[in-house]
Amino acid sequence: MPLLTLGMMARILKSIVSQNNVYKKEENEEKERQIELEFNAKKKLIEAQEKVEQEKANQLEIQLEIQKSKQAEAGNNGYGGNSQTSKGRAPKLPSFNQDRDDIDAYLHRFELYATSQKWNKTTEWATNLGALLQGDALLEYSSLSLQDAINYDKVKTAVLKAYHLTTDGFRKRFREVKPTENETGSRFVTRLTNYLQRWMELEEVGNFLQMQDLILREQFVNCCSKDHATLLKESKPATITGMAKLSDQLSDEIVLRNKRWLSCQK
Repeated sequence: MPLLTLGMMARILKSIVSQNNVYKKEENEEKERQIELEFNAKKKLIEAQEKVEQEKANQLEIQLEIQKSKQAEAGNNGYGGNSQTSKGRAPKLPSFNQDRDDIDAYLHRFELYATSQKWNKTTEWATNLGALLQGDALLEYSSLSLQDAINYDKVKTAVLKAYHLTTDGFRKRFREVKPTENETGSRFVTRLTNYLQRWMELEEVGNFLQMQDLILREQFVNCCSKDHATLLKESKPATITGMAKLSDQLSDEIVLRNKRWLSCQK
């Protein structure tokens, strides 16, 4: 068998390197193709989602215009109870500005104004509020179904959630709120009362026993360890009795896991 000369070895190495370069080039090209395919797929998905959202927004706008036209027609014909409130459809209120306004205070003012104008809550409150929304509130409102978009209570809940003003949000506000500089005692009490009422409304508390149960649940969670409290909050038991039973179950599971872990260490 002839010995390989340095020249032959150099040519062989060069050939191997050349083949590796070809493989790497093909591999890189394949990766680039895969990345491009994934990018195009994601782009098409986003475009499709945007198209669906735009269509929903268009349908909602059409539905609102139909609703307003019906209300205006009812007002002109003397139907719908108070004809004066149906003549001027644009609410005489400044639009909501999320950089300046507190959404909870804004909704409270809107409700006072709507009540003073004797608007029909079932047919007018949601559509009139929708005409005043901007920013994240408007995006949340536009994402509602046509049926929910004309239901004031559902619109209100959705808008509050957009700014994280949920049950837990109002509870924290009530517990942690402090008087602002130059705020009078009467004004602070009004603000404090409003946070409590919002908290109670979202928890659907209607009597003393329900309020007692709610406060007990809150205090129970506050007395638990952080991990235990997190599990209880995620489970959302409806009563203090249910929370106590769930807590016992969680404790048993933790003890069992610890026993298993210790047995594995032996």
